[in-house]
Amino acid sequence: MVDSWDAEVGVGLVAEHGVTAMAGTPLFIDTLLDAAAASGGDISSLRFGITGGAGVPPSLIERADAIGWRVARCYGATEGPSMTAAEADDPLEKRSRRDGRPLPGNRIRIVDEAGAEVAVGEAAKSSRSAPSTSSPTATPSSTSRRSRPTAGCAPATSAASTPMAT
Repeated sequence: MVDSWDAEVGVGLVAEHGVTAMAGTPLFIDTLLDAAAASGGDISSLRFGITGGAGVPPSLIERADAIGWRVARCYGATEGPSMTAAEADDPLEKRSRRDGRPLPGNRIRIVDEAGAEVAVGEAAKSSRSAPSTSSPTATPSSTSRRSRPTAGCAPATSAASTPMAT
Protein backbone atom coordinates (compact mmCIF):
# COMPACT_ATOMS: atom_id res chain seq x y z
CA MET A 1 0.00 0.00 0.00
CA VAL A 2 1.12 3.52 -0.75
CA ASP A 3 -0.26 6.77 0.65
CA SER A 4 -0.59 8.39 -2.76
CA TRP A 5 -0.18 7.07 -6.28
CA ASP A 6 3.15 7.44 -8.01
CA ALA A 7 3.39 5.16 -11.03
CA GLU A 8 7.20 5.05 -10.92
CA VAL A 9 7.06 3.90 -7.29
CA GLY A 10 4.37 1.41 -8.34
CA VAL A 11 6.67 -0.08 -10.97
CA GLY A 12 9.41 -0.47 -8.37
CA LEU A 13 7.06 -2.14 -5.89
CA VAL A 14 5.75 -4.58 -8.52
CA ALA A 15 9.32 -5.52 -9.43
CA GLU A 16 10.57 -5.71 -5.83
CA HIS A 17 7.68 -7.78 -4.47
CA GLY A 18 6.74 -9.81 -7.54
CA VAL A 19 3.18 -8.47 -7.45
CA THR A 20 0.89 -10.71 -9.52
CA ALA A 21 -2.49 -8.93 -9.29
CA MET A 22 -3.69 -5.34 -9.13
CA ALA A 23 -7.02 -3.53 -9.02
CA GLY A 24 -7.49 0.13 -9.82
CA THR A 25 -9.13 2.71 -11.99
CA PRO A 26 -7.98 2.98 -15.60
CA LEU A 27 -5.68 5.84 -14.57
CA PHE A 28 -3.64 3.52 -12.35
CA ILE A 29 -3.34 0.81 -15.00
CA ASP A 30 -2.46 3.33 -17.73
CA THR A 31 0.14 5.24 -15.74
CA LEU A 32 1.76 2.02 -14.47
CA LEU A 33 2.11 0.80 -18.07
CA ASP A 34 3.50 4.20 -19.12
CA ALA A 35 6.00 4.33 -16.25
CA ALA A 36 7.22 0.79 -16.92
CA ALA A 37 7.67 1.53 -20.62
CA ALA A 38 9.50 4.82 -19.95
CA SER A 39 11.83 3.41 -17.30
CA GLY A 40 12.27 -0.12 -18.61
CA GLY A 41 10.91 -1.27 -15.24
CA ASP A 42 9.95 -4.90 -14.86
CA ILE A 43 6.25 -5.46 -14.26
CA SER A 44 6.24 -8.89 -15.89
CA SER A 45 5.12 -10.53 -12.62
CA LEU A 46 1.65 -8.97 -13.09
CA ARG A 47 -0.73 -11.66 -14.31
CA PHE A 48 -4.23 -10.46 -13.38
CA GLY A 49 -5.96 -7.14 -12.86
CA ILE A 50 -9.37 -5.55 -12.67
CA THR A 51 -10.32 -2.00 -13.56
CA GLY A 52 -13.39 0.21 -13.50
CA GLY A 53 -14.66 3.33 -11.79
CA ALA A 54 -14.31 5.33 -15.02
CA GLY A 55 -14.59 4.67 -18.72
CA VAL A 56 -12.22 1.89 -19.76
CA PRO A 57 -10.92 2.22 -23.32
CA PRO A 58 -10.47 -1.15 -25.03
CA SER A 59 -6.94 -0.06 -25.98
CA LEU A 60 -5.96 -0.01 -22.28
CA ILE A 61 -6.94 -3.66 -21.77
CA GLU A 62 -5.27 -4.58 -25.08
CA ARG A 63 -2.08 -2.78 -24.03
CA ALA A 64 -1.89 -4.67 -20.75
CA ASP A 65 -2.65 -7.94 -22.55
CA ALA A 66 0.28 -7.33 -24.91
CA ILE A 67 2.69 -7.72 -21.97
CA GLY A 68 0.91 -10.76 -20.52
CA TRP A 69 -1.14 -8.86 -17.94
CA ARG A 70 -4.77 -10.08 -18.20
CA VAL A 71 -6.80 -7.10 -17.03
CA ALA A 72 -10.61 -7.34 -16.93
CA ARG A 73 -13.25 -4.63 -16.71
CA CYS A 74 -15.78 -4.32 -13.89
CA TYR A 75 -18.76 -2.10 -13.11
CA GLY A 76 -20.19 -0.83 -9.85
CA ALA A 77 -21.96 2.17 -8.38
CA THR A 78 -21.81 4.15 -5.17
CA GLU A 79 -25.06 2.63 -3.92
CA GLY A 80 -24.00 -0.91 -4.77
CA PRO A 81 -20.34 -1.54 -5.50
CA SER A 82 -19.11 -4.38 -7.68
CA MET A 83 -22.13 -5.32 -9.75
CA THR A 84 -20.40 -7.00 -12.69
CA ALA A 85 -16.94 -8.15 -13.66
CA ALA A 86 -15.28 -9.87 -16.57
CA GLU A 87 -12.86 -12.66 -15.76
CA ALA A 88 -9.17 -12.93 -16.56
CA ASP A 89 -9.89 -16.10 -18.55
CA ASP A 90 -12.41 -14.34 -20.82
CA PRO A 91 -11.17 -13.73 -24.36
CA LEU A 92 -9.48 -10.36 -24.95
CA GLU A 93 -12.44 -9.17 -27.07
CA LYS A 94 -14.76 -9.55 -24.07
CA ARG A 95 -12.34 -8.30 -21.42
CA SER A 96 -11.60 -5.15 -23.45
CA ARG A 97 -15.15 -4.28 -24.49
CA ARG A 98 -17.52 -5.74 -21.88
CA ASP A 99 -18.06 -5.24 -18.17
CA GLY A 100 -18.66 -8.91 -17.54
CA ARG A 101 -21.37 -10.88 -15.83
CA PRO A 102 -23.33 -10.05 -12.71
CA LEU A 103 -21.28 -11.07 -9.69
CA PRO A 104 -22.72 -13.68 -7.30
CA GLY A 105 -25.71 -12.33 -5.40
CA ASN A 106 -26.44 -9.57 -7.94
CA ARG A 107 -29.53 -9.47 -10.11
CA ILE A 108 -29.59 -6.83 -12.84
CA ARG A 109 -32.55 -5.91 -15.04
CA ILE A 110 -32.97 -3.19 -17.66
CA VAL A 111 -36.30 -1.46 -17.04
CA ASP A 112 -38.40 1.55 -18.06
CA GLU A 113 -39.73 4.26 -15.72
CA ALA A 114 -42.56 1.92 -14.62
CA GLY A 115 -40.18 -0.93 -13.78
CA ALA A 116 -41.09 -3.10 -16.78
CA GLU A 117 -38.26 -4.80 -18.68
CA VAL A 118 -37.53 -3.18 -22.04
CA ALA A 119 -36.81 -4.59 -25.47
CA VAL A 120 -33.29 -4.74 -26.88
CA GLY A 121 -32.19 -1.31 -28.15
CA GLU A 122 -34.53 0.77 -25.98
CA ALA A 123 -33.22 3.43 -23.60
CA ALA A 124 -33.82 2.46 -19.99
CA LYS A 125 -32.44 2.29 -16.47
CA SER A 126 -30.62 -0.51 -14.75
CA SER A 127 -32.27 -2.01 -11.70
CA ARG A 128 -30.18 -4.03 -9.30
CA SER A 129 -30.71 -6.04 -6.18
CA ALA A 130 -27.94 -7.65 -4.19
CA PRO A 131 -26.88 -8.41 -0.63
CA SER A 132 -25.02 -5.07 -0.45
CA THR A 133 -28.22 -3.06 -1.13
CA SER A 134 -31.41 -2.93 0.87
CA SER A 135 -33.64 -2.75 -2.21
CA PRO A 136 -33.34 -2.72 -6.00
CA THR A 137 -31.93 0.54 -7.28
CA ALA A 138 -32.68 2.50 -10.41
CA THR A 139 -31.41 6.04 -10.61
CA PRO A 140 -31.38 8.64 -13.38
CA SER A 141 -27.59 8.34 -13.43
CA SER A 142 -27.92 4.68 -14.33
CA THR A 143 -29.76 5.33 -17.61
CA SER A 144 -28.59 3.05 -20.38
CA ARG A 145 -29.64 1.50 -23.65
CA ARG A 146 -30.36 -2.22 -23.56
CA SER A 147 -28.21 -4.23 -25.91
CA ARG A 148 -28.40 -7.74 -27.33
CA PRO A 149 -27.02 -10.53 -25.12
CA THR A 150 -23.37 -11.33 -25.79
CA ALA A 151 -22.45 -14.79 -24.54
CA GLY A 152 -23.14 -13.99 -20.91
CA CYS A 153 -21.23 -10.70 -20.83
CA ALA A 154 -22.79 -7.29 -20.53
CA PRO A 155 -21.96 -4.90 -23.38
CA ALA A 156 -19.41 -2.19 -22.67
CA THR A 157 -20.27 0.89 -20.66
CA SER A 158 -20.22 4.31 -22.21
CA ALA A 159 -17.59 6.91 -21.44
CA ALA A 160 -19.84 8.03 -18.57
CA SER A 161 -19.65 4.50 -17.12
CA THR A 162 -23.37 3.82 -17.28
CA PRO A 163 -24.29 0.14 -17.16
CA MET A 164 -25.58 -1.69 -20.20
CA ALA A 165 -26.44 -5.07 -18.72
CA THR A 166 -28.29 -7.69 -20.72
